[in-house]
Amino acid sequence: MPGGAGYECLYRAIRVEVDPASASASGICLKTSADAELDLGGALSGSLSWDRGQHIGSETMHVLAWLGPHQTEGGADETGYKFSWSDLRDPVIDAVTGAGWTYKPKRV
Repeated sequence: MPGGAGYECLYRAIRVEVDPASASASGICLKTSADAELDLGGALSGSLSWDRGQHIGSETMHVLAWLGPHQTEGGADETGYKFSWSDLRDPVIDAVTGAGWTYKPKRV
């Protein structure tokens, strides 16, 4: 997806740190929006400020193009695409707790 005028790139992620000694993992949500794009090495061009926290709820946006392969239930249409933080966080928590570990939200 090209950057530049008329395009806004949105990045949403969860960073998980594991502690094998205590069989626990902690996660924090990261988000940013920019007129920049990822380079071939996976770094963001331009300087960005990441919002870190335990984000909840959802965001609705209009998608013009996707960066890389994607899968959405219902997909994006003229009404927009609804992103839910729980869709990102829940599989991580399920994987951690399913392995018998403890998941704790990381404090900012």
